[in-house]
Parts: sequence; C-alpha cells; structure tokens
Amino acid sequence: MSRRFLVAVAGLGLLAASVLANNAVAAGARISLAVTVPAGPFNPIMTNRENVRQLFYSVHEAAQLVPIGWTGSVANCNPGTVSADYLEAVRASVNYFRAMAGVPSGTTFTVANNANAQAAALMMSAQGALSHDPQPPWACWSQAGHDGAATSNLSLGNTGPQAIDALMFDGGALGHRRNMLDPAIATMGSGSVPSNPGGPASEANLVLTTPVVPRPTPRDTFVAWPPNGFVPYQTVYPRWSFNLPNADFSSATVTMQRNGVSIPTSIQTRDSDFAGPTITWLPGNIADGTPWPKPTADDVYTVTIANVAGVSPSSYTYNVTVFDPAVADPSHTQPVVAGPASAPSGQNTAYSFNAVPNAIAYKWRSTRLTALTATDGAEAGLVNFNSQTNGSYNPVQSARVAAGNNAFHLTLFSSTGGDFSDQTLTRKNAILVNANSALHFKSNTRNFDGLAARVEVTSDDGVTWTRVYQQISNGSEASFSDKVVSLGAFAGKTLRIRFSLTYNGGSVFIGSNDLGWFLDNIAFTNTQDASAPLVSDVPPNTTAFQFNPAQNSSTYNLQVQPQFFGSGPGDWGPAKQVTSPK
Repeated sequence: MSRRFLVAVAGLGLLAASVLANNAVAAGARISLAVTVPAGPFNPIMTNRENVRQLFYSVHEAAQLVPIGWTGSVANCNPGTVSADYLEAVRASVNYFRAMAGVPSGTTFTVANNANAQAAALMMSAQGALSHDPQPPWACWSQAGHDGAATSNLSLGNTGPQAIDALMFDGGALGHRRNMLDPAIATMGSGSVPSNPGGPASEANLVLTTPVVPRPTPRDTFVAWPPNGFVPYQTVYPRWSFNLPNADFSSATVTMQRNGVSIPTSIQTRDSDFAGPTITWLPGNIADGTPWPKPTADDVYTVTIANVAGVSPSSYTYNVTVFDPAVADPSHTQPVVAGPASAPSGQNTAYSFNAVPNAIAYKWRSTRLTALTATDGAEAGLVNFNSQTNGSYNPVQSARVAAGNNAFHLTLFSSTGGDFSDQTLTRKNAILVNANSALHFKSNTRNFDGLAARVEVTSDDGVTWTRVYQQISNGSEASFSDKVVSLGAFAGKTLRIRFSLTYNGGSVFIGSNDLGWFLDNIAFTNTQDASAPLVSDVPPNTTAFQFNPAQNSSTYNLQVQPQFFGSGPGDWGPAKQVTSPK
C-alpha cells in the first residue's frame, strides 16, 4: 500500500476514536484490573452463538480492563514502554477481530516494531495530531517515531484495545480496518501513550510489515466485516465491508434483508488498492459514525454481493446475526423447580429443575412467606423502608399527614440548595404478587413544578426497575388522594417496591419543608410478604438441591437463578410454593 493513501485516511482515526470515546462515557467508565488475556490464535465457531459470546467476553472485553503501565514522559520526550500484559491485551484485540473475520489470528508483535510504534505514539500525543510523515519540528520527533508513523494505523484519543476498536470502526474506505484484517500480515507492533499533561492519548498499530507468501486463504474465501455468523452488536459498525482478491466491484450491487425483510443499502466506496479490492456500504437507516444500536432480539442480516467481475462465482451471499451478548439465553428459558409440595423442618427434601441453555452454574433461594395485611403510615418511622435522600430533611414528618401522626416525605429541599438526585423510599422486604395484587397509598404533591412522582418495581434484585405509576403535575394539591396501582402484570413474581421523586427538568421550588411528595397509608392487597431470602449455590454440574425449612407451619418460595459466563446472572425463575407442616 502507498504512504500517500495512509496520509489521506489519517484523520479517520480521530472520528472513530471520538465516537467510541463518547459511547464509553455513556456506558460508564472502564475499570483497570490485573488480568491476563489470551492473545490467540483463536478459532471461533461462528455458527455457535455461545462460543462467539464467550470469546467476546473472555478476549475482547477482558482486554479492555488491563492497565497500561506506561513508563514514559511527553514532557521529557521519553517514549517509555507499556506493560507486557498491556501489549498482550492489544495483540489479543487485534487477533480477536482477525479470528472473527476468518483470517490467521496468530499475529505476533516484535520488539523492533513495538519500539517504533511507541516512538510514533509519543509524537502523536506530544503534537496532538496525526501524520504518517511527521517532520521536524514536530514535538518529540525521532527517526524511529517517523518510521513507526509511516507504517502504522494511527488513533488519537484512545490507546490499546479501545484504539483497536476505533480503528475497526473507521470511516471512508476503511483503510485501517482493511490493514488490520489483511490475511497476509503475520507480524505487527503496538505503541500506546495514555492521556497526560503533555497531550492526548494516542495509539500506533504498526501493520505495514512484510506480507506472507502465498497469501493465506480466508475462512470464507472473502473477508467481510461484520463477518458471516454471530457477531456482538458492540463490534458491528455503520460501514460494512467485503474484501475479495482479484475482484472488480465497479458494477457490483449490494442487497440486504433484515429478518427476511428487504432494507436499503448505500454503497460508499469501491476500491482495488493495497489490502485488496473492497466494497463498502451503509445498511438500512444506520447513520454513519454512530454506534450500532443494541438489538431487542437476535437480528439476522442476509447480505448478497452480486455482479462481481473478475472472479468466480460472481455473487456471494452470507448471513450476519447481530446479537446482544449480555443475553445468554435468547429464548429466556426459565428454570422451573420440581419436587414435593410439603417439606418437613429438620430434614432435607430433594428438588430439581430443568437446565437453562448456556448456563454455567445456578443459585437457588428460599423465601419465607407471611400474610401481608398491615398499613404503613410511617407511625413507626422507617422500620419497613430504606431511604435514599440528601440528608437535609427527614423522610418521616408530622406536619402534613392523611391519618395518624406521621407520613413519608420526599423532596428536593436542602439547607444548602437543591439536590437534584433521585430521592427514594424502598421497601425492605419483597412481596409475592398474583393476578389480583395491588398497591394502595395516599398521595399529596406540593409545589410540584419540574418533578415526577414514581412507583417502580424490580424482580431482579434492583438490576432493572420498571415504572408502574407516575404523576407529573404543577402547583399543589389541596389534600391527599387515594391511589391504587395494579401489580397483576407481575403475577407469580417476587417484587421489591420503591417510591421515587425525580427531577423532570425545568424550574423547581426549593427552600421549604412543605415541598415535594407526601405519602401515607401504604398498603397491599392480595400479596404476601417475602422476608429476606436465603441464597445458596447449586452443587456444580447438577440441576438439583436439598431444602431443609427453618420453621414448621410456614410457607416458602423456592426459586433458581442461572449464572452465565461474562454477563452474570439471569432472572430468578418462577417460584414453587412449599409448605412445612406442623
């Protein structure tokens, strides 16, 4: 490939890096961990969803967590080094994408390549810019850095594995991606400089090395991204590409279907230089330069590249299944507990459950159920609730009540000004609901501009909350009113309940205790109180457990939760009620 082309696409690394950086901020900051990541080669089974999912977590995601360990200084023009584990994490990231694309994934880094790439990364950070032909008086210029820049994919704003993602994201003719996925490249190098007082983060992925002869044949005969098979949505980027040696794409067409329905395509480039003939396009209505949206279910995209000249066959069709790797079991199989309806206290009773696809372990829990008839009007304070408030007011007050002496209170009031974080009351015990279950409470909102009063429930211990009630109003209500919230949609589930006062935008009143949301006489109908559950591990490699009730004359719920590689626990399965007789 020519140096002139590399200079022309240098700025594209900036676009991709900034998009991914913004996405990372939205998702939350990554945490550095002392982990060792396998660096390849890898051999994913692209037709096996779980195999691809585990590779994503154990390699792609794990690589993002390795600390950089940089020893250099931009101020002193010292390129330094990064830790050996970090270099391996970068190599793992490169080989991850190569393995998924079906090209040799045993790429190695050499000491010389790493040194040149590290010197190049130092120059890019010191200058705060990208160039494949930097000349004096560039900051921290060196011949090694110049040579590294001339032979590297360059990225500004990211380092290491995150920069590799940015280079795969790419733009234009996708030069960075095509370099990285070239089947003939067997050795590379990497240089990384983190964000520092002297300049931004930078990465040099040295890729222009002597190609392997003969050129290895890709797994699918072509090199496509996203590739043929299952692909995590996080690594599916707006611009799709298809590379094939000796092909002529000048008259080629690209058609696509999503789950059997045709979607439009927009061809972006048709190139035949350096890394081989390639056609690129945008599918559907995906905006260029934006992250791929998380699918609600596995999406199957059928791609057909037709009218390809110079090769045989002249048409190529393959399927890309875009999936959310956090969903380990797309059919959402529930572990259903089977066993006796009666379990005497003081002895073990055996229970079993069905296996869940892709689960690597299970937990089970027992929850003692009692009748729930009491009404809570804060007369005993927060005995039944945990509060999350700003600490400047008491969530139990007596100035505004519907009955009795006390009522609950949530507000943005603060002695030092407005605290705009959510103010919540969360019931300590969960409840078991059925089709006729309902929540009852008395409500009074005061000076309620810019606020939202919400009731939310969770069935997965607070991982996700679902809104079941919301009130948005202006001004003040003259008195308390009765509210009834049906919980029947969650029949059979064990729920936790919380009341939340949320800032909803615009101006708000602060500075008085007579502001916000007042709650009284909280009660439930057709529900059972679920005391703190006892959670245990199911013995390894089994789908059975032993239950020994702690008390006679009691009713318990037994439930099982699958554990998945990488993405953690699934939902608790349906409850089996078991009675411990007298």
